[in-house]
Amino acid sequence: MGANDANSIILKRVSTVDALTDIIAKEIVDGAWEPGVQIKDVDMAEKYGVSRNSIREAFSILVEQGLLMKRANRGVFIPELGKQDIYELYNARMVIELEAIEVLTQKREVTDKMYEAIEDLKKQTVENMRSNQLDTDFKFHYSMINALNNGRLSNMANKFFTEIKIINRQPHLFFPVEFIISEHKKIVHAILSGDIAESRKVLREHMILSIDRQVEELEMKQKTEK
Repeated sequence: MGANDANSIILKRVSTVDALTDIIAKEIVDGAWEPGVQIKDVDMAEKYGVSRNSIREAFSILVEQGLLMKRANRGVFIPELGKQDIYELYNARMVIELEAIEVLTQKREVTDKMYEAIEDLKKQTVENMRSNQLDTDFKFHYSMINALNNGRLSNMANKFFTEIKIINRQPHLFFPVEFIISEHKKIVHAILSGDIAESRKVLREHMILSIDRQVEELEMKQKTEK
């Protein structure tokens, strides 16, 4: 079965626009296009054998999610995110997650979804590490935020995670899965300790590690392109 046949099967299982959105989103995160490249509806319609209207609807959703950028009278493009974007995204995440971890620590509560995310990380392989590891890592953090029971904050965080996925595209500096698991376990232990100051410290250090890796990755890429 060819790739186009497989894609056709996927498109028949759910609504065309939803399926297209999921497929194109995965391609963007997996690095199918370089930052700044224009994605044309006519090419995508031909690729997937669907109408241009369906492609445009999927594009609109992806623009809202931050995976595509729309330029007036020019079309849609893969976003180009830089060092300032990294700092802004992670600082925004940190504000929300510090509030979440404080609430969880007060109650000494670790959600089932957080434990599930740790277990899911243990199942990652080299082959599926690229996108699945990111999704599972974010599942842990998103579960923390959901514990606040604030839909607006959850939606904001989800958009941050989506943009961070673009920055993470085709990374060379992966954290080993075992290291991520140990980091998440540290957060769990801090929450269960009931020590709010310690929990906030552990989470902040965890975020700083991610920021440093992202910046190093970006600088490495920029040197390669020169």
